Amino acid sequence: MRRSAKDHNTDLFRGLVIPDQAKEAWGAIYVLYWDTLTRYISIKFKTIDRYAIEDIAEGVFIKLWLKRRGIAAMDIPKYWLFKAARNDALDFLKTRKRRKQQPVEDHHLEIPDERNADTGAEPEERWERIRQAMARLPPETRKVLVMKYGAGIGNRKIAWKLGKSPQTVGNQLLRGIRKLQEWLNLKKPVPSNNSESKDQRDD
Repeated sequence: MRRSAKDHNTDLFRGLVIPDQAKEAWGAIYVLYWDTLTRYISIKFKTIDRYAIEDIAEGVFIKLWLKRRGIAAMDIPKYWLFKAARNDALDFLKTRKRRKQQPVEDHHLEIPDERNADTGAEPEERWERIRQAMARLPPETRKVLVMKYGAGIGNRKIAWKLGKSPQTVGNQLLRGIRKLQEWLNLKKPVPSNNSESKDQRDD
């Protein structure tokens, strides 16, 4: 008897926590839900342009990877994708005007998922830690992080500006975020596997 689509898709999310299946499962979810997610954002938020919609969707899938353990444990994990897309689209609309007015400086960089950060640290001390962590990143990775989170530029536009593919930019953002989280003790580092070296060669 053939499984229902819901059961099959839920099994894909469960695969996110299996070490030798995690990246394959993430890629399958990306392919399966990309069109649906971008269409959902475009219908729900008609004032957001196509490139921004694609960028929001890219961000959702990056968050999916970073938070995969908790999401995989949900009863219907696919619902998280749409909730995250809605929240990120609302954040985009709220900050679009502010970002246009802000100068592009490293101290405006917003590190994703800071819930576990040391909130008792003084602001200057905290930003100094972020600057030191940023300085440890490879120059190209640092550049895409600043363009993405400092200037609010979308993945595809970053790719065009730097002469890279959107996938390469996405890989650099993911690795950069993981390293910053590890160095700033924001959360446990994501274990690497053999496919990591392939990603690096693709850059």
